[in-house]
Amino acid sequence: MVDPQQIWHGGVSECRNPALQRLFSFLQLGEREGSGGPAMRQAWSQQHWRSPMLREDAAHSETHLTLTMESLLPEAKQPSSRRDLQGALKLRHEEHFRLVYLLPALAAGLIEMTIPDKPTSRLQKYRLTDTGRQLLERF
Repeated sequence: MVDPQQIWHGGVSECRNPALQRLFSFLQLGEREGSGGPAMRQAWSQQHWRSPMLREDAAHSETHLTLTMESLLPEAKQPSSRRDLQGALKLRHEEHFRLVYLLPALAAGLIEMTIPDKPTSRLQKYRLTDTGRQLLERF
């Protein structure tokens, strides 16, 4: 099993996620086997993005990047509209934000609607749940 922190320091060449491998190969962020972690860290830093968290999922023995949750949760500390959350993450495409960030966070119980009876209300805002707050504090 690979220690997730080893990935950041390089030298780990076991392909744990073929989709990410293809993506970073396409973006030319990994020059040689085992160099992807440091290259990702550098790319995130250059964009002034918060680094993704790597963690080991013992149940599946896989390392997962939790990019969407890691970036969305801090923005939902205060009740915020969809537009404000999306803008804070510098995402332009509304449907992508909704499908990849907002709906999974709602389904996981990490954020909640302030007006659950009217999900399409123009006054709708989203806030962290207790579960989301606890997760954010742990990481």
